[in-house]
Amino acid sequence: MQPNRTGARCGAALPGHICGTCVRAGWIRTVTPGLSRTYLTDTNNNPMRYIRSVLFIAIIWLLLSGHYSTLILSLGVLSVLVVTWFVWRMDRVDGELGELPMRPRLLKYLLWLMWQVVLSNIDLVRRIWDPTLPIRPTWQRLDIKVTSPLAKMLYANSITLTPGTLTTDVREDHFMVHSLTTEGIDELRKGGMEKQIQRLTD
Repeated sequence: MQPNRTGARCGAALPGHICGTCVRAGWIRTVTPGLSRTYLTDTNNNPMRYIRSVLFIAIIWLLLSGHYSTLILSLGVLSVLVVTWFVWRMDRVDGELGELPMRPRLLKYLLWLMWQVVLSNIDLVRRIWDPTLPIRPTWQRLDIKVTSPLAKMLYANSITLTPGTLTTDVREDHFMVHSLTTEGIDELRKGGMEKQIQRLTD
């Protein structure tokens, strides 16, 4: 299995084909040994994807920062560009465009998630102030139904963003989740957050 050294886009239809030129150029989408096709895509021909990413990340940063001095804004711009560069590099390496669905349901999910963060903060403060409310840390397995890498990423990070719970490990069919209370794990097992993720990524 020799890499392509001609400098041209080969598009070879060979089982298990791996072309060094195509990989470096970002043209290989997936390579499946034993199949008669290599799926190619040029991820560099869609600059609007990265422009949307810059705008989305910048808006979120501005909403969360609350500080608009020249130094802070400069650091914010640098952070946004660095994150976007990492996204671009990951696209070129694995050839998988993991893109959030830019649609109204994304805004709906973000609002829902922020409300869950508020409720979890209130519950956490009550447990800290009221000695009669138990804090019993637990680390348990949480079985999941989502299957795509994007859905798992959103689900695991949403759990971590919610105060009181933390995703410590992501596996094929389950997460390992640390929670300050057993009620936190039980609430996740009801599947409310997972259903929100499924509606977002379907």
